[in-house]
Amino acid sequence: MHLAYENEDSTFTESDQIAMAENAAYGGIHKATINVTDAGLNLDDLSVARNLKLKLKHNGHADFRSLDTDEVSAVYVVFHYRLG
Repeated sequence: MHLAYENEDSTFTESDQIAMAENAAYGGIHKATINVTDAGLNLDDLSVARNLKLKLKHNGHADFRSLDTDEVSAVYVVFHYRLG
């Protein structure tokens, strides 16, 4: 997975690759936890009022075009944050 957020100047900051391991505690869904400065990001710079991009791919595939349209039935993004 790659996550990207839009900056104030309309450019995007994109993460390094983020592994999403299957998690039995969540019914076998794939999940990833990203801390503030993980994966080449600085989530303190993320604005919830601007665009986010999420790219998914199969493990081991080189590109983000290998998923068939029926392989992903739902994507849930949960943000846990606090206002400073």
